[in-house]
Amino acid sequence: MKAAATATATVATQSSTKDESPPPPAAPLPKSCSSTRTTMIHVVQPQDVISSNWNTQPGHSHLREGFLLKLMDLCTCASAEHLSGHPSVTLAVDDLVFINTQLSVGETIIVKAQVNCAWGTSMECGCTVVADDENGSTRRLCKAFFTFVSQDSSGKKIRLPKLQAEDGDNLRRLSLAAERRKIRFRRAAIIARAAATFSLKLRATSEVSSSDETKRSHTTTTTASVAALEHETSSSVSSTSVVLAEENCIS
Repeated sequence: MKAAATATATVATQSSTKDESPPPPAAPLPKSCSSTRTTMIHVVQPQDVISSNWNTQPGHSHLREGFLLKLMDLCTCASAEHLSGHPSVTLAVDDLVFINTQLSVGETIIVKAQVNCAWGTSMECGCTVVADDENGSTRRLCKAFFTFVSQDSSGKKIRLPKLQAEDGDNLRRLSLAAERRKIRFRRAAIIARAAATFSLKLRATSEVSSSDETKRSHTTTTTASVAALEHETSSSVSSTSVVLAEENCIS
């Protein structure tokens, strides 16, 4: 009896263990916009600028745009990873504007970024670059909006935490980010429709061209046939005339 009871208890324990499923992953806790703010400071080096060959005076060199985009991408990626806690990759760049890239070696560049809005698996990060000269004045160099997605260890996109806007400025950024997302979707749809329309027009043009080519080929064949028939007829008439002439001569 004791052995049977023990066996029954063991089976019940195993069945209950099998029935237990792992708990669903907890939803990530919301984060504030300000917690994703990132700042990078860089002092301009000689390899960072392009100098004019005709003017070597200070203030006549320009920051390399590719290097500037690299700084912006690094800064916005850090902001995205502050929100998700996972490695992030750039999905798109929108509204990239180079305001003024005229810089001198030794000037300081300040790159600022933060997450403006987060959706299911993607987020928008705003980025602004300013230059701080020796006099303490600043001027804007560039601005853009980066879209990121975060991935887990297997490379799959992850769900992002909710983003909380704690003040009016962040509410404004969140609202504008949502509108820019709608514009991106509408733009993609417009381009898709335009591409489909162009493909249809190109197909119709090619069909008309092939039809015209068929008609021209048929017309050419018909003309050649008529010419051959006319040639045969004229040959027959000529032969008949020669025979009649010979007959007339013999007679």
